[in-house]
Amino acid sequence: MSTIHLVYAPENLNLAEQLTRDIGRIGIPFRHITVRADEPPGHLAAHAQATDGPVLLLLTDNFLKSRACMADALAMFQALSRQNRLL
Repeated sequence: MSTIHLVYAPENLNLAEQLTRDIGRIGIPFRHITVRADEPPGHLAAHAQATDGPVLLLLTDNFLKSRACMADALAMFQALSRQNRLL
């Protein structure tokens, strides 16, 4: 099974870890992708688009309120959707 890239706001780390534990029990591997304070705007979107395989976007209130997460998010969403990789 291919790795699922889990994209989320840093404030949702606990949720992402819980999801990884719960779904990971059936053998699905996850790779966490989030944004750090020292990264330029758009880095999260570019990183997510540069992956291979499915991308699970945790679209939360924290994600939507974060400038770092939302920078280039529409382009990321559209590109991943066109590639049928967005979960």
